[in-house]
Amino acid sequence: MWTQRSRIGLVIVLTVSLTGSITSPVSAQAVTEAQLEEMQLVLGRAVEALEQAASEDDARHLIQTHTQVPFEDLESTGRRSGDVAPEAMAARIVSRSLAEVSAEVEAGTSVAVLILQSSADPGTAVARTALLTWALNLHAYIAPAGLPDADEDGLPNSRDPDADGDGLDNWMDPDVDGDGVDNQFDPDVDGDGLDNILDDDVDGDSLINIDDDDIDGDGVINAFDDDIDGDGFANDTDGYSGLPPWVDLNAGEGDGGGADTPGGGGPGDDGTGGDGGTGGTGGDDSPDGGVDEADSDSGASPASDSSDGADSDSDAADSDAGDSDSD
Repeated sequence: MWTQRSRIGLVIVLTVSLTGSITSPVSAQAVTEAQLEEMQLVLGRAVEALEQAASEDDARHLIQTHTQVPFEDLESTGRRSGDVAPEAMAARIVSRSLAEVSAEVEAGTSVAVLILQSSADPGTAVARTALLTWALNLHAYIAPAGLPDADEDGLPNSRDPDADGDGLDNWMDPDVDGDGVDNQFDPDVDGDGLDNILDDDVDGDSLINIDDDDIDGDGVINAFDDDIDGDGFANDTDGYSGLPPWVDLNAGEGDGGGADTPGGGGPGDDGTGGDGGTGGTGGDDSPDGGVDEADSDSGASPASDSSDGADSDSDAADSDAGDSDSD
């Protein structure tokens, strides 16, 4: 029996690097078609897990946040979100519309081939896909306990643009979740049930941390913030800064205002995010989403194994991550 509590292991395993921790950009030769295809399969399963644990809208919101494909475009396909998510991520990576990518796939070109044949950095595709998989599985893990809804408007904080219903959008609200604790001191800024150290979008502004120039929504730009992820630990002593290791705060700003990567291509409108690194799926996946036994640090970036967060062990099992008790 694989209990709900033990599933935190799945969250970590699915986002551990395929080839090691990300500490430098990865060349096109280092990422294979097979690796990208495996990641697309795992991403699809993660979408299905969150749909089962919460709702399709919750899954679509995370896909939108990570790919910047409008929610309406995701919904209008009329297809399963688990099938659409890899195409939406590819659209972000290769700077094309979802409709264009979907047409290519329907004509017989796989998502992996489309990415590798483009001018986009494949390491970025790996890293961003790993981050979305990480987020989907974390939300699927906490969903059975109920997703917090601070203003009781029917929208969980995780996808509510005004979590506390005070009339201030999250991106401009000094207390996003309305809990009386200013963002700069709040361990869960947006009140979505995920502590800042695990949250892909700390301040709930629908910009994931690597695209957000003020991760914790405290009004201090990352480059000048001594605790950019708002976890209470200064950057120079923090095992995890809120950003994956390939993001360079000192490289300037990209077109989209996000932090730049070592290659100088910030996560901007072109969607490439500059040079990335490896991320990925970890253990081999069974047809129904099980994973092989693996150890990982639960406080780590989805693309890094060097954090000093709490260790979590995952036993080999066949399970859907979204089930509330066991598979």
